[in-house]
Amino acid sequence: SIREIRPKDMMNWASITGKKIGNDSILSVEEMNAFCEWLATRERWQKVINEKAVYRLATKTEQSGSAGSSEKNETGFRIVLMNQHK
Repeated sequence: SIREIRPKDMMNWASITGKKIGNDSILSVEEMNAFCEWLATRERWQKVINEKAVYRLATKTEQSGSAGSSEKNETGFRIVLMNQHK
């Protein structure tokens, strides 16, 4: 499944992890991957996703798909949940 990550999700992650980001910040791929890893760990612990499930950044094709909001969000991005049903 594809999930839209909103700026407030990133601000929450930044405050919990001590990362410094602002509303106009461009996130690096490393930061977005770190967010995916953090979210998967958190959701596994909360039993929201299974133990083998992971999040990854959406591909360009998945990014431009119709999932989530159709409104362009400069600071948001999409992630994909993998291995949830294994």
